[in-house]
Amino acid sequence: MNPLSNANSNRGRLGAAKKNVMAFINPAALPALRIAGALFLIIYLLAGGYFFRHRRRLFGRDPRVDGDNEATRHVRIEVILIVWLGLTTLLVVEWVGLWIN
Repeated sequence: MNPLSNANSNRGRLGAAKKNVMAFINPAALPALRIAGALFLIIYLLAGGYFFRHRRRLFGRDPRVDGDNEATRHVRIEVILIVWLGLTTLLVVEWVGLWIN
């Protein structure tokens, strides 16, 4: 069996399940959900800006840690950044999808 065909069939089922869940949302509640999503997204982006602004203090050199070198600090920042960017992309796509549909 082709694993790609299985992945595509799962994607179709997930999309159908998502549409079913969206069908149960009361249309009168959509504006409140959109505003709450926008506020959550703004708070999330402000938190990301705070971490970026204070990254040297949060991820900077710590003289009490043995083996703390530049490469290790960069890897820590990259790991956090990859997860943050992935979640940001997911949140923006879902929020825009809520506005479009």
